[in-house]
Amino acid sequence: MQKISQGSKKLLAIVLAATMMCFGALVLSSCGKSDEEVVREGVARELDMVKNKDPEFMESITDAALASEMDAYGIDANEFMTSYLEGFDYTIDDVTVDGSNATATVTITCKTLSDIYEQVLGSAEEAANSTDTSSLSEDEANQMVGQIMMDSVAQVQATTQAPVELTFTLNGNTWEPTAAAESALQTALFGA
Repeated sequence: MQKISQGSKKLLAIVLAATMMCFGALVLSSCGKSDEEVVREGVARELDMVKNKDPEFMESITDAALASEMDAYGIDANEFMTSYLEGFDYTIDDVTVDGSNATATVTITCKTLSDIYEQVLGSAEEAANSTDTSSLSEDEANQMVGQIMMDSVAQVQATTQAPVELTFTLNGNTWEPTAAAESALQTALFGA
């Protein structure tokens, strides 16, 4: 059980780090449109990439480092992220601009890592109780962790999260996300 639990925690940490990389890059430039339109369209463009599992977006979150780490568990990084993002959706409820500050209120429907983690722990405990894991090699334990992880991701359903406020500041002619926006997305996507 110890090998399975440690492997599960490591794998979830890898996934968290890889997925958060993609949300730091949201930069919105105005080009003749109102600031509200620029922010709304920029947020929609970025979240549509997630929703539609855009190939460029998928490649950015399943880079060689993540693929290598997940390969040790017998997991194809692209398959994992595709399963993780199944059911992802969003609505932009409101956009307000006050001078050089903007806020987009967004409701996200997604699987969360906290829900997946709970499912993994339950499945790992079941596996440990029904299988003698003490004699497993490290590779065998990793393969078991990988299978438990993939099964767990597939079993968890996307749920609608509480609305989040994504805040932006105007820097010259560019709207940039604040650290609070990244934190709000992290909470919605991964569960606090």
